[in-house]
Amino acid sequence: MMKQKIMAAALLLLCCSAAGAWYTSGQRIIADMTWLQLEPRTRSAAARLLREHPDYEQGFARHLANSYPAELEPRWRFRQAAAWPDLAKLYRAGDSERHRRFSRPRWHYINQPLWPDEGSRERLADGIGPDPKLEPQDPGDETMNVVQAIRANLALVKSEAIPAEDRALALSWLLHLVPDLHQPLHAVAMFGLPGMEQSGDRGGNRICLRGRDKPENLHAFWDSLLAPGPISNGAVETKALEMLIRHRDHVLPAVSGLDTTQWVSESRAVAGEWAYNPELVEAVRTSLDGSPCRPGSDYGIELPEDYIANARMVAERQAVLASIRLARLLETVFR
Repeated sequence: MMKQKIMAAALLLLCCSAAGAWYTSGQRIIADMTWLQLEPRTRSAAARLLREHPDYEQGFARHLANSYPAELEPRWRFRQAAAWPDLAKLYRAGDSERHRRFSRPRWHYINQPLWPDEGSRERLADGIGPDPKLEPQDPGDETMNVVQAIRANLALVKSEAIPAEDRALALSWLLHLVPDLHQPLHAVAMFGLPGMEQSGDRGGNRICLRGRDKPENLHAFWDSLLAPGPISNGAVETKALEMLIRHRDHVLPAVSGLDTTQWVSESRAVAGEWAYNPELVEAVRTSLDGSPCRPGSDYGIELPEDYIANARMVAERQAVLASIRLARLLETVFR
């Protein structure tokens, strides 16, 4: 049944590709994969709720081309909702009031500690402290990590006792944060590396990459693996469909339940195996000293071609896994 729904979507893409999108293409791709896996009634309920988003005029309506087909607008709205939390960060430059109201930079990640070797863990673990808390705090707490924020916003979306605009805002965060948690470098920080032993590498942000045509650091590299820049609505939909067809059957056995504690443990394990493999850790130890990354400079490490190929495969599978779990989560919400 699912393959039939996906192939039907493929036929729709052939006749209905639309004009250019502009923002966080990876989030849009995962949202579109999620959309393809939802029941029609769930799609309608989610899209209808998102119309009540408190930032709808600024964060949604003004970005939608007048020529966009009306029948595809709910699907576009769903993708825009997933991208919106990153848009809220950009309000800092020109709309400080909206930025204070909507931006929650701490919600996007969790710094679970990783160690390059057992000796580093034994030497530093007591000073670093325990793994971050996973239980949700007050929904207005700006210091929550991604796991806490997912749980808090899920509770808000489920509650019909709160205003629709608050539920719509929480749904937008849910669409964004579940994929964030499946990006391995949003789940960890590596401690024990040169120049960042106790401060950590901030999820790869301090592991610099060399070259003018490369992302500035390891975190940016992993963030860019689904799509390196803005792509059109049609390209988003095509990539979403291709990734589902390529990886869905492979990742299905790993879906199991909807426990965020399990998700964050998985992302930590993926980061340890693939993002921080032994070759990369050794390259960091011999080439970096914790200095700030400088775009286009020769200070940094080179990523081998096999690392890049493996990372792209892992990123796509994590994205598909996130979309399956998010779709199942939304089916429970709008049941």
